[in-house]
Amino acid sequence: MKVQATQQTAHPRPMTQTAPPGGELGKEAFLKILLAQMRNQDPLNPADSTAMIAQLAQFSSLEQMQNLNNKIDQLLEVQLLGELSGLVGRNVTFSGENDEVLQGTVQSLIWNGNRSQLRIDDMLIPLGRVLEVKEGQRGA
Repeated sequence: MKVQATQQTAHPRPMTQTAPPGGELGKEAFLKILLAQMRNQDPLNPADSTAMIAQLAQFSSLEQMQNLNNKIDQLLEVQLLGELSGLVGRNVTFSGENDEVLQGTVQSLIWNGNRSQLRIDDMLIPLGRVLEVKEGQRGA
């Protein structure tokens, strides 16, 4: 039988996402799979109890690793917030909207995780546009 290739349309249909980004299974998906296995097993030939225990141990390890990841993320955020708050009152050099090099004094930090901004002379500047922080100019 001959199969012909089809062309992709200009408006592809949206795909539903069954797993979190990165292809990882979360706790909920793991539990659903485990419950489906238990419900659909052959009553005359039940699943091996050692395999079940191994799966539960894997689930427990997965959950602990996720908890550890969350705690590390929280720790990094607090550390970054502490470091960035030290910029308040300092003079900085940054690139403007049109890539011009500007200078100003940091008035405050607007904290929003990885999209945080500095308020410099009443402008909101993303952290990625800061070019230089001048030492010893704090509070001047």
